[in-house]
Amino acid sequence: MRPFIRYDSDHLTIRAYKPDEPLPGLQHLPEPYSWSAPKSDEAWLRSILKDADWPPPDGAAVVVGPDRYGSITPRSFQFATRQYGSRLLLADDPGLGKTVEALMFSIDRNVASIIICRASAKQQWMEEATRMGLSPSVWKGGAKEPSIHSLFPTDVQHPLILHYDQLPRLKPVWVEGWLKDAFRRGVILDECHAIKNPTAGRTARVFELFWKVPYKVLISATPIRNRTAELWPQLAFLDSERFGNWPDFALRYCGGKYLEHGGAAEGIHLEAKGTTNWEELLLRMSPFLLRRTYEEVKLQLPPISRTTLSVDGKSLTFRTEERDFGQRMKDWAQRMRTQGRMAFDRQEILAAIQHYRFAASVEKGPTIVEWLRGRSRTLVVSSFSQVLDAIRKQIPEALLLTGAVPAPLRPQLLEEFRKSEVPLLATMETGGESLNLQSAHEIAFVDLPWVPAAIKQAEMRVWRQGQHDPVVVSFFVVGGSIEEKVVKMLLSKEKANPWSGEEYKDILGDILNLQQEART
Repeated sequence: MRPFIRYDSDHLTIRAYKPDEPLPGLQHLPEPYSWSAPKSDEAWLRSILKDADWPPPDGAAVVVGPDRYGSITPRSFQFATRQYGSRLLLADDPGLGKTVEALMFSIDRNVASIIICRASAKQQWMEEATRMGLSPSVWKGGAKEPSIHSLFPTDVQHPLILHYDQLPRLKPVWVEGWLKDAFRRGVILDECHAIKNPTAGRTARVFELFWKVPYKVLISATPIRNRTAELWPQLAFLDSERFGNWPDFALRYCGGKYLEHGGAAEGIHLEAKGTTNWEELLLRMSPFLLRRTYEEVKLQLPPISRTTLSVDGKSLTFRTEERDFGQRMKDWAQRMRTQGRMAFDRQEILAAIQHYRFAASVEKGPTIVEWLRGRSRTLVVSSFSQVLDAIRKQIPEALLLTGAVPAPLRPQLLEEFRKSEVPLLATMETGGESLNLQSAHEIAFVDLPWVPAAIKQAEMRVWRQGQHDPVVVSFFVVGGSIEEKVVKMLLSKEKANPWSGEEYKDILGDILNLQQEART
């Protein structure tokens, strides 16, 4: 089958037809198949049509030969031809078409699918599925809506879209009944790093409900957020026989080692915070893993630049917080030297860090308000909705996207941002993943998430396929503070590439080491 592109004034359409002679590896594409993309993605279209006049006339068909089909993005044709059986981990860089590829996987295998995503991504899934000729259902959970089990899909044409927070309302007996109806049943987990914590209730619920589903697609540009161990629940969900034993996985691939927890009388703890035998793990993942980077597809994005802006921490409140947090760090470092890491209450440390981060973000608020005045098409990101609320009181024309905005209203808010010249204030939870915000050209981090991969995820909401302007990223820090040291460390960690086996070190350990470095 030979794909070609049909261009018209509103959309470009890719179709597949049988060629005179078969092309290697293109036997499995359903025929005919079409996918439409907005015409606004002109940069990609022009890169494909480099030998054609621009713009092509409406309705023109452009043949893409076997030497070029691999450069198509989203790469529906190349993707559909590869043998991934019934399970797949899609880990492409953001903006390379993972949503379309996952839907294509279901279409190609004629699977009735339940799609689970973030609440903010439901509209995007709805639009993509509709664009591909499907008739998706979205369960909102209202009292007047049909019961959820009556919406379970029975064919490939009617996928059901849910978000993770709705999973507790599903009953295992409903899923079991759905599985008995027919063989080809599937689940698509968008942002699958949501199940990276094996002890979390969300992870347990996903396993309880969907572990027996025969067709599984997991999607995330960053399935590894901090360390290799986070891959294990995701891989175990895909294939429990291959990856289901946690101690073996930890010892073999995560530098696992057994440590005494509070003395031998209290038992042994398996610590797994490193990366070992990475090439072997990639080989074991190869039957499921499909990952492309911008470099591999030679996607030409405009330049992106980063700058750090220093804010004076002069208020008495912040100076007190800085002093108290510094003393806590000294105490933690002393305990680590004398008692080891297992002496720590992790939740206590995380709570103290969060409290300090909030104080630093509040301190930066007035400076960010002045910086933001007169700016347009700017995405402002913070982990704290209270800080964004305070900024908006000073800049009332700015749009606000937090967890308090009902999911049905978010598409309208985002569309307003795309058409207007005002800033968008968003929390990391709502604006850091699953959104396409190419209409912005500037990103301001009020505070950085203390997870390196989340920084890239947030940047990729703006710097992604379809962006035509240079992108500027600004990190606000309190000058001379502990926060400034942590931010420098985070940005250096963010450069690490877990897909090459380069490990992300433990963030808490790094923070404690800052205090030890200061002493030396």
